[in-house]
Amino acid sequence: MTTDKIGRNARILWVILNNKKGMSLSALLKTSELTESDFSMAIGWLAREYKIAFYKIDEEQMVTLLY
Repeated sequence: MTTDKIGRNARILWVILNNKKGMSLSALLKTSELTESDFSMAIGWLAREYKIAFYKIDEEQMVTLLY
């Protein structure tokens, strides 16, 4: 996979999260329609760029954009 594709997938996740205030990782994966591998790389990209934050609600792993 090229860094261009990872960046495009990260943008897909960013757009989805920009329309929501926060969502579970599982819901984000389902909404994005990316493969688990592509999703993981894109989430990693956003995390490395300090664009997202992770938190838990009960046992559910959540993610939100940092502005």
